[in-house]
Amino acid sequence: MFWTTKDSLNIQGKEKTLVIKEKELTTLITALASVPSVLKTVDIPADSPLYPLLKTLREGEKMRSESAHQALMDVNARVGKITSITSIMEMIKIIDKQSTDINNMAAQAEEMSASGEQIAVTTSSAASFAQQALETATAGMQKIKEAISLVERSFSDYAETNQQVRDMLKHVQEIEAIVGIAEQI
Repeated sequence: MFWTTKDSLNIQGKEKTLVIKEKELTTLITALASVPSVLKTVDIPADSPLYPLLKTLREGEKMRSESAHQALMDVNARVGKITSITSIMEMIKIIDKQSTDINNMAAQAEEMSASGEQIAVTTSSAASFAQQALETATAGMQKIKEAISLVERSFSDYAETNQQVRDMLKHVQEIEAIVGIAEQI
């Protein structure tokens, strides 16, 4: 397959052919390499093959953000309750009752932290995959150019050989004419 524009890459898989605009791929790689919240600012058209990946990453970031916001709201509500208690004894009783919830919140915070790290690792892997795909596509384009050059040289060699055969046939005809004259004498 030949490309019609310089700003697009052709990545071939076992089942599908995927055409990715280099500008879109560069934009996504840049966003993924930085803070996940930058995903909100990435502008990739909905008809781009990279859009489902961007959408999935945005949804993951949104869920992480909403979960963090909810945890902060829960902490804020609990802090409000604790500070409104007038008696230290009442606070101790409430803290004792809420210790299970606090332990659960701590576990959730650890899980959220692990999820954030997992998103970062996934983002890094996606960026690495995209870079490898770009390198593979670039190498493929170079090999195609080399193949085209080889074919062009082959056609040139064929034309030269064809001309030499014609010249030789012309000389053979001249020799046959001379031999024919010599036989008549």
